[in-house]
Amino acid sequence: PIVVASAGSKYAVIDGQHRAAAALAVGAREVPAWVIEADPVAQSKMFIALNATTTKVQSMQLWHARLAARDPDALATFEVCRKAGVEIMRYPLASIQRKPHQTMCPDVINTLRQLHGDKPITDTLIILRLVGELQESPMILKRYIRAMLQVCKAPPIRKEQLEPIAAKLAENNFDDLWEQSRRVAKDRGEHPASVLIVTVAMIVAGLRGGSCGRMTCGRLSSSSERWPGRRTELRSAFRTAMAA
Repeated sequence: PIVVASAGSKYAVIDGQHRAAAALAVGAREVPAWVIEADPVAQSKMFIALNATTTKVQSMQLWHARLAARDPDALATFEVCRKAGVEIMRYPLASIQRKPHQTMCPDVINTLRQLHGDKPITDTLIILRLVGELQESPMILKRYIRAMLQVCKAPPIRKEQLEPIAAKLAENNFDDLWEQSRRVAKDRGEHPASVLIVTVAMIVAGLRGGSCGRMTCGRLSSSSERWPGRRTELRSAFRTAMAA
């Protein structure tokens, strides 16, 4: 039931505004309610006490609700994750408690799927899952999804390349790469994710015939210059992804 208090000839809703609005939206004329006796000052204090501590609904919970409601976008994103062997969690956990195939980023995955199609985001999730399994650490995070997607979308990655790319990437500690990216970006006045995108691209380029392997801070600082012809495209794609 909602909680209300007498306000003249009507009732003031103290708790349950969303339930009352939902009932009104579907044409309900009555809702169950607890009626309390309180003067306007006490009503206001109770309203603040109840609503200032409202638990925020997590994006994962909303996504699972959309999935249960058979929302087309949620269904499409679920299918992408299923193909990639990735599970969207129902509630947040610390990284030490998460498994490599789990993610808390349904909104990012859904948005990037809409922007770039199913294959690039599916390949991205597969690679990050494989890297996580090799490193025994959850890798399907927002910053890594966005960086890896730019590598997966152009040129397209073939199925047989996914495991070798994951193995090459797993030679690098991504937490260290992220911290290095932040330092380099600060010196250059850039966004750290922009540096990370180019770095990931360089690692994959090494697998495809270049000479780049494990990245160090010194090599990372020059990775942008060592990627001619792709730097502008990668950063443009990054800005598009970050705006999502």
